[in-house]
Amino acid sequence: MRKDDYIKLWLMDREAGICIFEQSFEEMPKTLASDLVTGFFYAMLTFSNEIASQDVEFIQMRDIRIVFHGQNRLLFAIATKNGADHEFTERLLRDLEHRFQDKYKELLDKGFLNNTAVFEGFANEVEAEIGKKSTTVAFVQNQVDKLKIRYESVKTDFNQLKQSLECDVKSITSSLVRYIKEQVKPPRFKQLDTYRPALAPDRKGKDA
Repeated sequence: MRKDDYIKLWLMDREAGICIFEQSFEEMPKTLASDLVTGFFYAMLTFSNEIASQDVEFIQMRDIRIVFHGQNRLLFAIATKNGADHEFTERLLRDLEHRFQDKYKELLDKGFLNNTAVFEGFANEVEAEIGKKSTTVAFVQNQVDKLKIRYESVKTDFNQLKQSLECDVKSITSSLVRYIKEQVKPPRFKQLDTYRPALAPDRKGKDA
């Protein structure tokens, strides 16, 4: 095993379709947000299960290979250089899966994967297994914080848009009412001549 062959490790919650743990040992050729990367993994694995009822084992690129492991709720994925020993990488992922399940068995049994800060200690075990210090370690809280910030920003923008629309509607309504008043002339009334009905002849007096 060459420790420089290992680039990045992801741990994904299949049920939620999100990355709950991410550990980098060196930078990928291009930087992408972990939620985009694992979203792609999730879509690809879902597709492979739909058409073949099995997971994709690895993705082979020109310089990088991404190997997957995990049949249950947790999915491990690791990016390596093509020179990495593939069999060793598969054994490494199996060992990391067993370590993780043993270390966090109680949380896994209860399904409590939302408070992922408790997984910080697992990063040290990964470093010891690979023999290489990580450059960054990230948890799902980072993504949640970003989503909260984004939500507040969208909420603020929506309220501003709502206020702007209300002002525009009031302005348009006032202008329309003013225009109608200017265009509509008050009705003119013509006084009719007084009509007095003719008196009927007094038949009684005439007959007399």
